[in-house]
Amino acid sequence: STIPVVILIACLGGAWLSGRALKPVNDIAAAAHMISIENLAERLPVPETGDELARLTEVLNTMFARLESAVKTLSQFAADASHELRTPLAVIRTTAELALRQARTPESYRDSLQEVAAEAERMTHLVEELLILARSDAATAEMPLGAVDVGEILADVCDEMRSLAHMREIRIRADVSGDGAAIVAGNRPALHRLFLVLLDNALKFSHPGGEVIVKVENADSRVSATIEDFGVGIS
Repeated sequence: STIPVVILIACLGGAWLSGRALKPVNDIAAAAHMISIENLAERLPVPETGDELARLTEVLNTMFARLESAVKTLSQFAADASHELRTPLAVIRTTAELALRQARTPESYRDSLQEVAAEAERMTHLVEELLILARSDAATAEMPLGAVDVGEILADVCDEMRSLAHMREIRIRADVSGDGAAIVAGNRPALHRLFLVLLDNALKFSHPGGEVIVKVENADSRVSATIEDFGVGIS
């Protein structure tokens, strides 16, 4: 009887056809299993069928692209937050260590405590701003601009970092008076953080006994701020 043979051939043919039809699905599943947090830049192979399966693969690739962008944003946020918080923490620690090195007058202790309190307040504002950025798109985060004196901000930053510079045996030479006020349209807290991080880097990568030059120039309706060190340099 030929009926069993026909059934066997039909079964084998059906298995071969179903395997061939499901191969793109298996390939996509295998590729998806290989994608993790470490290699979110990878994408699924899009079958050249032009059908719903190809469309689904493109949608999944778009989703992976959004995930990759979100992970990069979170990683950058964590790096920025750790960098910006490190500087005021270093100032607080240095101020406290200098105050504890030897007996001082009550006025000197009061000055040290006021400096620690001021840095703690700056950290509080910084954490609040970082939380706002974490909850929103950094590109659309509100940053109101106003008339600010760059020289005044840099002078405050230099005063704030002198104890840290003293601890690291580095001299800060500041020329921030300029010829008249160096007024720009900017966000004062953001500029303060920017200069604080730049000066912290300059001190961090300078040699003991070295010097960091902070300068503000106002010429031809342009304001430039320079923080220069003579250390090992950074990439």
